[in-house]
Parts: sequence; C-alpha cells; structure tokens
Amino acid sequence: MLPRGSNITADVLRAWDIIPRMFKSMLMIHPGGALVKSAIENELKNMRVGDVVPIYVACQNAGIIFRKRSTTELTFECFEVAIPNEVITNTIGKIVVQYPANARLVVQNSDELLSALANAISFLASQHIEEVFPGAEKKDAEHEDVWDTPSPRYITEFLAGYIRAVGPTSESAASDRETVFIQKRIDDRVITSGTRKQPWRRSPMWLLIRVALQTTLEDLKVAGGEGYKAFQAFFMAHLLQRCFEFKLEVVPDDIIHWMNRKLARRMWKL
Repeated sequence: MLPRGSNITADVLRAWDIIPRMFKSMLMIHPGGALVKSAIENELKNMRVGDVVPIYVACQNAGIIFRKRSTTELTFECFEVAIPNEVITNTIGKIVVQYPANARLVVQNSDELLSALANAISFLASQHIEEVFPGAEKKDAEHEDVWDTPSPRYITEFLAGYIRAVGPTSESAASDRETVFIQKRIDDRVITSGTRKQPWRRSPMWLLIRVALQTTLEDLKVAGGEGYKAFQAFFMAHLLQRCFEFKLEVVPDDIIHWMNRKLARRMWKL
C-alpha cells in the first residue's frame, strides 16, 4: 500500500512489518470464542522487541494493548471501548475521547508475571460481573441494566493497579515508555428494537484495531503518505473495489453509495 515513487525509509518498512504480526496475534487470541489463557500467554511470551498485542475483553468492555519495548520490559495500556449509553444519548454531535485512558505502565518480561496476567485477563473475559453494570430502576427495585455497557474498572483500575504495584521502581529509559495519546471523534449510536436483546453499537473490536494501529504508527513516527490516515483511505478503497465484485443482492447500491461517500470524506482529510 506504500505509494510508488515515495522515499520509503528502512524505519518506515520496519514499522509496517510490525502491523501484520499484530493482526496475527489478534487472530490467535480472538479465534471467535472465549479468550484462553494459553493463547494470551503464548503471544505475550513470544513477542519480539517492537511487537504489539491488542486484546479485547468484551465482558469488561475494555481494550488492552501490550507493547514490547525491550528484551526486559513490556508496556501496558487500557481503555474503555464502548461509551455508556447516557453519554451518547446526551451528547449533540460527536464525542471526543482520548486513547489510551491513562499513561503506559511498565511490565517486567518475566514468565511468571506474564502467565499471571494472561490468567487474570482470561478469567475476567469470562466473568459477567453484575456490579459493573449501571443499575436501572424498575418497579421500585434495582435491576442490572444489560442494555448499557459495563464499566471497565476491573481492567483499568484493578488489573492496572496490580501492574503498577509489581512494576519496576526505577525510571530508566523513560523516553521509551512515553505514552502516545490520540483523540478520536466517536460518532456512536444506540439503536434498539423490541426484537433485539442488546442495542446495536459500533464494533468495539474495530475501535481497538484502529487505536492500536494509529498509536503504533505514531509511536514509530510514521506519518504522511505512509501513515495511518493514508492506510485507512487505501483500505476503504480496496474494500469498496471488492464490493463491486459482488452482486447487488449481496451489496446493494445504496450501501455502495454510502461507502463511496465515506471514502470521499476520508480522502478529503488527507
């Protein structure tokens, strides 16, 4: 996808070499079912320096990004992936959100610690914890509001607090751990109907992918024609081209129209 005739440096090529490995790790960790400790542990222990491993913990409404900064250290980032219904419905226009939520935390590259983290993440990914759901008043009683998003505090506070407690006491190589923060204007929707158990929301996994991709490229100083926005335009154009290969019954022309408009807006931003 890199533009022809551009001066592609070795650093840019090395940065983009990380991205396919990142997606491969996501596929290994998220095969379509529950998160498994062995898969998470294996990916964390087999990371090369520079590698990125994003993890979506659906039950906790949280995204996690591990980065291997050196042979002895990883970093940990986390954030909420689905905004609460109240924030969306009470906001006019788009919502500006910072990712990640807090600064990176340092994780020592030890097999025991990585195994413990993998175990904690897989356990939390399988737990439906009632107290993290906002309450809904129904018939003078407090009920769990399954229509809303759960709080990610067991990841952003509990797990992050554990990592902070067992983290290194020295602040060596602080520049390598400097957090790259980005802001996204989230145009989310909460669409419900009588036949749906859960309201329709934008894909949290897609948000995690975009945040991991953008922060990784910005962290490695890859921008312009080789950066995140250019790749998004390329990806959307490629997807639109693939849609033309299907029959109208599969991808209707109105969907093609809106995809074309979305691509035009993306190109205008470049």
